[in-house]
Amino acid sequence: MKRPVGIMAIALMILVSSGWVLTRALPLQGSFRFHDFFIASVVLAILALLAAESLWNLRSYAFLTFTLWSICALAALVLYRVSPGSSGHLIRLFGPIACAGLIYVVIALYLRRVV
Repeated sequence: MKRPVGIMAIALMILVSSGWVLTRALPLQGSFRFHDFFIASVVLAILALLAAESLWNLRSYAFLTFTLWSICALAALVLYRVSPGSSGHLIRLFGPIACAGLIYVVIALYLRRVV
C-alpha cells in the first residue's frame, strides 16, 4: 500500500510530540501539582499510538483518532502551562493554543481529503 508522504510526516509528528510531552511529565509524576498533567500525558501517549497506527495503515477511523489526539494535546498544553490557583496567566495561553489549534485544523482538513 502506497501512503502519501504527508501521512507519514503527520504520524511521525504525532509520535515525536507525544513522546516529548511524556518526557516532560515523567520527572513531575510525584508532584501533586502536576498530577493532572501526568495523567493527560499518558492518555496523550496512548492516543498517539492509536492515531499513528491508524494513519500509517490508512484506516477509516484515522480522522477520528487524530481529532481525539489533538483535543488531548491541547488539554495537556493547558494543564502544563496553567498552575493551580492562578487565573491571571490565562492570557498568555491564547497564543500557543491558537497556533496549535490552527495547525491541527490544517492537518485535519488535509486528512479529511486524503483518508
